[in-house]
Amino acid sequence: MQHPAGASALPLAAGARPLQEVLHAAERHAIAAALEEANGVKARAAKLLGISRASLYERMMTLGLGRRSDAGVSRRP
Repeated sequence: MQHPAGASALPLAAGARPLQEVLHAAERHAIAAALEEANGVKARAAKLLGISRASLYERMMTLGLGRRSDAGVSRRP
């Protein structure tokens, strides 16, 4: 089996996580941070992230951030 230049057949280091898991965690963090910065206003959070509001909703559902409390944003009084 050939590997791309610079890649090796060595196993992952202890504690390494699959790339998809790392990417989802980073995306969850970025969305939560944008929602916090935008005070929970999803249209503003989407603009901060450079994506459409529809894309933000889709990503939130995919990543299990469908409820406000899941994204680290508390309701305003």
